[in-house]
Amino acid sequence: SEWQRFFGIREPTMDTEKGMQNDFTGILRKYAELAVRIGVNVQPGQLMVLTSPVDAPFFARLCVEEAYRAGAGEVRVNFDERTDKLRYQYEAQDSMTSIAPWRIEQKQNDIDRQCCFLYLKSSTPGLLA
Repeated sequence: SEWQRFFGIREPTMDTEKGMQNDFTGILRKYAELAVRIGVNVQPGQLMVLTSPVDAPFFARLCVEEAYRAGAGEVRVNFDERTDKLRYQYEAQDSMTSIAPWRIEQKQNDIDRQCCFLYLKSSTPGLLA
């Protein structure tokens, strides 16, 4: 398919684990390029805020590298520990209805700087497709 041609996905032809790993890394690099350059369209000097699951540090680093290659002036990474369900289950309702002023100020500062946001939700891109 056209999608597979863009990403260079093909049936593995390498017999060695290292060769297959290099193929997979190449595919992830292309995903990172797509996410950064097309998805959020990072502009020269722009701040990119990346939120990533803690189990996807390799792909997060690829996205950070691609953002800098695209000209990002700064990249901030926030790791999401996927604890939202626990928060909703156990946290007191009154604390869930208020937002710390520093969080509001940080988001407003990001918006004022016209940053872009990239949210990663799966450590295996395409797994949820």
